[in-house]
Amino acid sequence: MNGHDDTPAADRPTASALRRALKRAANGVSLDMTEAAVLLQARGPDLTALTGTAARTRDGTTGLSHHWLHHLRVPAGVQRRTGGFTESALPFIPANAPVYVPADWTVLLPVKPFHRAKSRLRCPDPGARAALARAFFRDTLDAVLAAPGVGSVLVVTSDGEAAADARAAGAGTVPDRLSAGLNAAISTAAAEVLAAGMCGPVAVLTADLPALRSAELGEVLAAAARHPRSFLADQRRRGTTLLAARRAQDLAPSFEDASRARHRRSGAYELTDPAALSVRLDVDTLDDLRAAHALGTGRHTRPLIPDALGGAGPLPG
Repeated sequence: MNGHDDTPAADRPTASALRRALKRAANGVSLDMTEAAVLLQARGPDLTALTGTAARTRDGTTGLSHHWLHHLRVPAGVQRRTGGFTESALPFIPANAPVYVPADWTVLLPVKPFHRAKSRLRCPDPGARAALARAFFRDTLDAVLAAPGVGSVLVVTSDGEAAADARAAGAGTVPDRLSAGLNAAISTAAAEVLAAGMCGPVAVLTADLPALRSAELGEVLAAAARHPRSFLADQRRRGTTLLAARRAQDLAPSFEDASRARHRRSGAYELTDPAALSVRLDVDTLDDLRAAHALGTGRHTRPLIPDALGGAGPLPG
């Protein structure tokens, strides 16, 4: 492919056709011959995006040997028709066989309105609960955004303050208009993911993990990627802090109360390795807050801990 564009203007794809083909390639969606030909006309920033997708895809797998044969035939056919293509293969052009891009995770963070959150957190000042709930969320969000393997984060909430925090940090938002509970909010967000054409794996994470380590979350997601559907129990082995699925439509969330048992009964694989204490340590009580402080909380929660624990005894060393 030469460095300048000799294609007659009438034969160039429209901007919308090029954007659509680029998006489908980036999401690992199967491309047909027309879309492959459209991508061959990418130039400038579009070509940069295209080569980035190709680089990521080369780290993945195309499955069986006959899939590779399809991949080689498609660009060969395009070359014969256009005369302007010399690359040996574009790994994201699948013909009749799928190409599996090592897709990044979409992480859903459901967030209750702060003034209604953390009712079991018996602070000396009851008004401090909302501030702590917001701090827990912001520290969780910061860690998720920095976690390896995470491509996008969607915050599901009806709380305007939480939505504003999410957007300021670079996350997306999904309004929880139904206010019908945690599982309904998660299902709403999963439907949004599907509607947006995002076909990669999806994980739901509770937003009360102020000691969350990005690296540990990355390890848990890497373990989850080996299973169609999986979950991580909380530190008490009663609830759930993370539910993951290769496809958004397979999430089937059953959070709240004794959710570990329900997720196990539903057929989700329970992740036990790595230990990932920071991913398990959700904060519901003052004892949980002490444990998170001992592990090391994020920058938003840390300054609130002395006042929150107040007369509840000395802070752990």
